[in-house]
Amino acid sequence: PKIRNSRGDRNAEAIEFISKRLSYIYPNGFSLHTKSKYAVSEIIGKHFEKIEIHSPSFISKTQSFSSAEVGTIIHKVMEHIDPKRFHDAQYLHNYMNELVDKELLLPEEAELVDISPIITFANSNLGRRMAAAKVIHRETPFNMLYPTKGEEVMVQGIIDCWFEEQGELILLDYKTGRVDGGQMAKYQHQMKLYKKALEVNLQRTVDETYL
Repeated sequence: PKIRNSRGDRNAEAIEFISKRLSYIYPNGFSLHTKSKYAVSEIIGKHFEKIEIHSPSFISKTQSFSSAEVGTIIHKVMEHIDPKRFHDAQYLHNYMNELVDKELLLPEEAELVDISPIITFANSNLGRRMAAAKVIHRETPFNMLYPTKGEEVMVQGIIDCWFEEQGELILLDYKTGRVDGGQMAKYQHQMKLYKKALEVNLQRTVDETYL
């Protein structure tokens, strides 16, 4: 009869077990390189190549501010502005001084802002509709599950502005730089994310989106 080497069998089994463990390939390997939460800008970057942002047209003086920093300044201005009065140049001048007095803006930041595009927007059809809204929601944060490559990740962002008009929801996103064709494709994808986030949060349909 064949005599088995029990010690040898155990060693072989152990080697096979260890080999399987060391050579194991995790089936959801993508998840190992996926964060638990992404900003909207990171999600957009996964779908589009990096796009150069030109200097915004509203910059009246050359300063050592990046385009992103300038965008933050303008968003802060639009966050606190009174839409029923932002067509008035005198109001805007006083308002900018008030932001500095309240230390919401630094003096050099306030100097960057040219109020003429704000007045142009205020006098546009959309600006007048915004001014007529009973309630305007600005800088609304959100968190939303978003599918990517077979996985769901948490996406966080901030919606610049939305308001209700005759039962319909209107969504706005401010852009401070010049938008060319390549950027428009990127921003349209961004707006789809914002639209979905607002609809999920409110359980309502967003009827119009504007960039």
